[in-house]
Amino acid sequence: MSEIDADSAELAELLVHVGRVLRSDSSASPLTAAQWTCLRFFSRAGKEANTSSAFADFHGTSRGTASQIIKSLHDKGLLTKIRSKQDARSHIFKLSTLGLKMLDQDPLQSLVSAVDYLGPKNREQLQKLCYSLLENVRQIRNKRPFGTCSHCTYYATHSGSPERSHCKFDQKDLAPEMVGNWCCDFSLS
Repeated sequence: MSEIDADSAELAELLVHVGRVLRSDSSASPLTAAQWTCLRFFSRAGKEANTSSAFADFHGTSRGTASQIIKSLHDKGLLTKIRSKQDARSHIFKLSTLGLKMLDQDPLQSLVSAVDYLGPKNREQLQKLCYSLLENVRQIRNKRPFGTCSHCTYYATHSGSPERSHCKFDQKDLAPEMVGNWCCDFSLS
């Protein structure tokens, strides 16, 4: 193994280890790691991504496994299930009031605090690197892309009004609260 390969392997292991440390106290958690991921996903899912199949793609799991995770959160009253207006055979999912309150207990908050210590410049650099890593893994494994507007090639702001933005993929204006949502029509800029 070359020096570069050894460094890459060490860095990959460190990334995985961060995830392990975050899950190490999971016995006291009211939800499993997969349930937390699902709750977080639907708290930020854009209108095209609030389906069980989009969650399955995002989580890297089968449609059946994703459905079971979603069902468990629905049964706990953390997700609401709404019949899709576009396709009566499918449903969209949103966090219930109880689901929103549950996010206050999210174990990911310790990582959020740790990332906050990095400072704005390092956070911005780390975010770019993570998007790049995610895109590389996605391409290697032929997975569906996910991301947020500000990192997407389809994202544009209106000239003369930077607070107004537009999605060039679906040719629609974006409400300010949508810009930070997960989108499955994402293309890394």
